[in-house]
Amino acid sequence: MLPARPLVAPTIAFAVGIGCAANAAPLLTFPPARWLLLLPLLGWLVALAFFALTRKIYWRNVVLTLTWALFGAVLCWMNMVVLLSDVSRLAPNYVTVTGVVQNEPELPSNRPDDAEKTRIRFVLAVETVRWEPLALQMPAEFRSASGVVQASLPFFLENALDTTANKETNDAQERAKISLPRCGDLIVVRGRLAFPELPRNPGAFDSRARLARQGIYALLIARRPEDWFVIAPTGALADFPRRLAAILQRWTLLAPRGHLSSERAAVLNAVLLGARNEIPPPLREDFKRTGTAHIISTAGLHVGMLVVLLLAGLRLARLPRRVAIALVLLALPMYALMAGERASVVRAAIMASVALIGILLEREPDPINTLFQAALILLLLNPRTLFDPGFQLSFATVLTIILLLPLADTLGPALRQRIPIRPPQSPLLRVLAHRAGEYFVLALAAQAGAMPLVAYYFHDLSFIGVVANTLVVWTVPLLLALGFLAVPLQAVPVLPLLLYLPVNALLAILIGMIHACAGLPFASLNVPAPSIPLMCAYYALLWGGAIYYARPAARPLLEPTMPGSALSEPDVKLAP
Repeated sequence: MLPARPLVAPTIAFAVGIGCAANAAPLLTFPPARWLLLLPLLGWLVALAFFALTRKIYWRNVVLTLTWALFGAVLCWMNMVVLLSDVSRLAPNYVTVTGVVQNEPELPSNRPDDAEKTRIRFVLAVETVRWEPLALQMPAEFRSASGVVQASLPFFLENALDTTANKETNDAQERAKISLPRCGDLIVVRGRLAFPELPRNPGAFDSRARLARQGIYALLIARRPEDWFVIAPTGALADFPRRLAAILQRWTLLAPRGHLSSERAAVLNAVLLGARNEIPPPLREDFKRTGTAHIISTAGLHVGMLVVLLLAGLRLARLPRRVAIALVLLALPMYALMAGERASVVRAAIMASVALIGILLEREPDPINTLFQAALILLLLNPRTLFDPGFQLSFATVLTIILLLPLADTLGPALRQRIPIRPPQSPLLRVLAHRAGEYFVLALAAQAGAMPLVAYYFHDLSFIGVVANTLVVWTVPLLLALGFLAVPLQAVPVLPLLLYLPVNALLAILIGMIHACAGLPFASLNVPAPSIPLMCAYYALLWGGAIYYARPAARPLLEPTMPGSALSEPDVKLAP
């Protein structure tokens, strides 16, 4: 008989193997210690021998667990190997690179006085490279290359606002220079190939490690706008989904700029697609202080609400349920591409896809098993995703929500028996109180799951986070619905104006609440990073306690659930 959650143990073993391999990588450079790396393989052989002799299920499970751990370690080591053809092996040097733009370039939020200092950044997949050695007496070399770099190019921002038709030039190269490169374009860049900088202070943000998790080991920095130009859009069929996602992303980000102030348009774009680079730094700091930064970072909350909104809209259009679910399944990967393929978005898209496929097959998926399935897929695609703070925060928060919400359904009525509260007489107030209780429990569970990791990576502890999230999280589904609905209606003269009136009011409420909560004394506190053993003990107690009290054998110890309680009604739970 198969276990109820067959993917939990393999995923944990796979992650442990990745972690051990990443920490054991320095042993590869020390020959006497290399023999220690054979100990896991020896343990696997011993377990396999015991299983062959005894045929017991225990040894079979040990063999399978060690197999997943060894597989994770090997895959991690393979992912850490930089190929000889990788362009980063030519750094530091001056090179001329031909490559394909992999994502939509990021424009700066503010225009500087000197337009030549304006820079755009994007990921460039290298195809060929012309090596220009620093020693001038050596001849330049031309070669094919692989790998990706983060390109940083100077750009005349004024030219981006003009069309090429207004430029009186017949030179195709000059016309290409004044066009902003788009996803899928084939471009030529001459610049300095360099390694990303290491953090200057202990505990500071490590940009080199972040780029390495994406397979980027070098930067390509052009000095002048004349040092790069677009050749042509690529015609590769494999790049079509990214190009389509980039076009949809551009339309979505440009839609609110003519109807809202720059600050509110930036917040709306962050809610829709996680594009936070245009939000003013003080406002971003207020989101951080109040523990509501996840609102402007696309994650499971946004994906879950978007799925519900899409299904509701398609059902209102009188589409059959299976057709509506199939369309949502097609929209989820496109949304993940539009949101930058962040680990939290991909994880939520995979979980939502599994849940929708389960509905099509008339099977109810287990949320914990689905969460571990999404984590396993992400780690198989890129083992170093395990060390991404966004992946860890997303996984810990969602797992805590899944474990604590059923416990709240059981404990909530028991607490109300001890502290009797008279429900509101008005049906509207009763619904609002019901929703407020759901949002409060959801915010409390999310805060409990994210708190240690936020303190570890960002050295910040928010005391107002639960209250702030309860006050503002209700605006997210409304902004998602109205914001995305306004994009295809831009061609209609009046409808966008009508749609952006409530959007403007919702953004005013959201920003005002964030400013008010951030202005409270002791809203947040800078704390030192907790130790890893302390965080492990915290999560062991939190998740272990939730699992223990959720067992059927433990439920009789609790007081019985009151019928009709607010927290026990299953039809109003938010999807994590």
